[in-house]
Amino acid sequence: MKKLIFAVAVMCALAMDGSAQQQGMLDWAKRFEVIEDPSPRKSRPGDLVSSYGSVVDRSCLKGLSPEAREGLPFSAEDEAAWTALVAPWKSSMPAQLYRPVGCLECRMTGYKGRIGIYEIMPMSLDIKKLVANGAELAKLREQAMREGMKPLRIAGAKKVAAGVTTIAEIIKVAPPMFDAI
Repeated sequence: MKKLIFAVAVMCALAMDGSAQQQGMLDWAKRFEVIEDPSPRKSRPGDLVSSYGSVVDRSCLKGLSPEAREGLPFSAEDEAAWTALVAPWKSSMPAQLYRPVGCLECRMTGYKGRIGIYEIMPMSLDIKKLVANGAELAKLREQAMREGMKPLRIAGAKKVAAGVTTIAEIIKVAPPMFDAI
């Protein structure tokens, strides 16, 4: 019998317990549930594609404490960091950046709570065809970007612009766009 790696239950468990980020690098192989395929037919790469509506990547990062943040105008160093954060897209810089200062409410860290950033790839007909044909990850990502998918870093840049987190936090949790491929 053909063994299948069934990751949907694993993704739900990770989303529910929220501990994936705190554990650092996880041993992903232990988190997959292996089940037996009861059918005698041979499985093809596209067999499971029709059941997926989208693929989601998420990351959790520290949010700035609203009571303990300080707004600063952009410096030349900040402009370079912003440009690197949003590359290869061009995005206008916000009027100011916020940095953590600290207060009793946040135990003098400047951060309070966690926020999420998300990358969502809807499974369009073209992407489903690429998956069914066994396309490489780079081609899938390229097609998804053509169809409007924005990477984690762009979602993070929106949070930075809103004053919810810092550029340093985004860089820690979201890989550069082309290194992630």
